[in-house]
Amino acid sequence: MYRAIVLGVTVFIGLFIMDLAVWIRYCGFFYHASGNGLQVGIGRLFHESDYFRVEVIANMAVFVPFGFFLSEFISSTGRFGAWRRIGIVILSAFGLSLLIESLQLILHVGFFELMDLMMNTLGGFLGAAVAIMGRKLIGLEKK
Repeated sequence: MYRAIVLGVTVFIGLFIMDLAVWIRYCGFFYHASGNGLQVGIGRLFHESDYFRVEVIANMAVFVPFGFFLSEFISSTGRFGAWRRIGIVILSAFGLSLLIESLQLILHVGFFELMDLMMNTLGGFLGAAVAIMGRKLIGLEKK
């Protein structure tokens, strides 16, 4: 029962954060226009204004809670070690981000950006790393 509650809360928080990110991004705070629907964006990191750097940090920050809560949920099963949990979180964050970016491309509600895909995956990794380091610091994780 406890695992089901943790999963439900994790999914709810993850979806809430994703919804919040979409509203923030497309309601004028971080919106940018482009002529096409596919953007690479890696070179823009060094050539654009502070706006782009804020967008990159926001993309990472959106997935940090996802990585944290998914890692904590996986650790509640007790079947996976720290490295395997990190791998599962990275693959899950990449898959979820790829789904979101693909939907943006297909539905024409945003832009498919490879930089977003990378930063979202990195954010998931950072969230999982924080969860595992926190568990090690308080003694819940084996060294």
